[in-house]
Amino acid sequence: MVENELTQLFTDVKKTIEEGMRELNIPGISIAIVDKEKILWAEGFGFTDETKNRKVTPDTLFMIGSLSKAYNVTAFLRAMQKGLIDLDDPLRKHYPEFKWKTRFGDDEADKITFRHLLTHYAGFQHFTDMKPPGEDRFYSFDEYIEKISDSWQKYPVGSRVSYSNAGVDLAAYVLQKISGKSYSEFMRDEVYIPLGMKNSIVEPTEALKTNNCAQGFRGKTQTPDEQIIIPWLGAGAQFSSVNDMANFLMMHFNEGIVNGERYLERKLLEEMYTIPFADKYELTKIGLGIGISKNQYGGELVLRFFGDGPGYFNLHHFFPNLGIGWLLQANQTYNLVHFLFKLAEKIGPALVKHKLGRIPDPITVTDDIKLPTKVELEIGKLKRLEGKYNSRMLNIEIKLQEGQLTFNMQGEEYKLIPHSKRQFSSEKIPLVEFDLDESSRPKTIKLVQSNGRIAILDYDSGPMDVFGPNKEQWNEYSSLYKFHYNNICLYSTTAIKNGYIHLVTNIGNKVYRLTEDKLGIFFTADGQNVVFEANQLITPANLWIKDDISIEKIKRLLKENPEDIHVKKSSLEELLFIYEVTDQKEKTDQLKKIINETYPAAKE
Repeated sequence: MVENELTQLFTDVKKTIEEGMRELNIPGISIAIVDKEKILWAEGFGFTDETKNRKVTPDTLFMIGSLSKAYNVTAFLRAMQKGLIDLDDPLRKHYPEFKWKTRFGDDEADKITFRHLLTHYAGFQHFTDMKPPGEDRFYSFDEYIEKISDSWQKYPVGSRVSYSNAGVDLAAYVLQKISGKSYSEFMRDEVYIPLGMKNSIVEPTEALKTNNCAQGFRGKTQTPDEQIIIPWLGAGAQFSSVNDMANFLMMHFNEGIVNGERYLERKLLEEMYTIPFADKYELTKIGLGIGISKNQYGGELVLRFFGDGPGYFNLHHFFPNLGIGWLLQANQTYNLVHFLFKLAEKIGPALVKHKLGRIPDPITVTDDIKLPTKVELEIGKLKRLEGKYNSRMLNIEIKLQEGQLTFNMQGEEYKLIPHSKRQFSSEKIPLVEFDLDESSRPKTIKLVQSNGRIAILDYDSGPMDVFGPNKEQWNEYSSLYKFHYNNICLYSTTAIKNGYIHLVTNIGNKVYRLTEDKLGIFFTADGQNVVFEANQLITPANLWIKDDISIEKIKRLLKENPEDIHVKKSSLEELLFIYEVTDQKEKTDQLKKIINETYPAAKE
């Protein structure tokens, strides 16, 4: 691609951004395209907040969300380079007082290394408790770290990837312990200043005080400052700009050299470029602080990640060996994923062509997977694999239809061909593998896609499960529980199905079968804790309070206090899901009527 083709790319991208901002109500965007030596193009669009008094520029600060993880890892590698710590050091070597709640054995905490923490293999829940009970504020960073000790272990250490902000933030906390500095000071001294990231800030409270900081938006609503002051300093709360982050990319493009001096040793950079705990066929995965892909463009190394926050969305996407990449920030979270993929499809291939003069074909693992020949399985064995399988980002239901196992994923149907009682294949997924217990009950399903992306889902429940214990004491947990989120009510409740207690929740609008560990303490198939205490329901990140909402109360509030959070349209719709899933037909019909009469379509 010659230079005028790059200029045309910038023009096309600018047009796409302007169209997207109009269609999706995005207040502001900044973008930069960077090579080994300089920023090729950087521009700001729109405004920083609802006043529209300040325009977004390439120097405007946005909360960068999970892009923070890459900078946190960079700080860790700097400490490692100084001999202060090592990726394979046990967590308790530097934080001996660490503890958590576990059902996998008291020695589990001793097994955790920083490599586990920074690659999401330590077995933590994604989120942990973030707000003091009864207070409308987030914990401070130190308070939040202390509260992690109250969280339950999700998976055995090192057994599988389980995305976790808590684990990343523990590593950040240890950096301040071993350095004698606050985490913010350590990040400033080891990352921001050496890389020339002059405007970047760790603490949200400090970023919001600056005169060039974008405010987040959810739809048309600007995020209040108190919702932006989150404690995930290492995992998701940092603020930066595309101009600042361009320096981070250029450090990678120059193999760790900054201003002619060695900033990071090449072997440490290679840690960021290596797929951790790689499966045999794995070509793409979350690595040390960033996503790693080796399945596109002929196997070219690609580093990329999305980062979101309370009203913010960010992306970095770069090719370390080609020396080119791009960055984007927006102060909007609603409906942006398709828009960002559209931009990525336009920019990524164009940058590769600019460097290589062509766009190499993607790499697949299909031909590498050698399975036994097709076999015929008894219907009973196939039926035993039917059921729901869950993970944090993906849920599928396997059904037996006309003698063949099938499931739908992301709008596509997959038909499974058996090669053994555990191994199957489909046209687009060359390996589907079940892990079974001694009774042939499924434990997990592993999907190995042709592009080398691997997903493992936990078996939740299925039609061949034996009838459960149906304990009478479970009826004590059948109340409706509420949690306030973004000024609406979310709800959870329980239901007994096939003799098992299930959690029905608005978080992801999911239904989980629960397994009892101890009295009042349950776990979902994918390891999330569900604890009932007095009038409370405790899940990994939320404290739910028993609520007395009813159809009668809703009618009364609409007359006496129509601004009450319970009768907002979104709150009523969340409650409707609970009524529908728990087969409360009369309440479902009544609530639908209330919603339609109170919020007619013409008023929306």
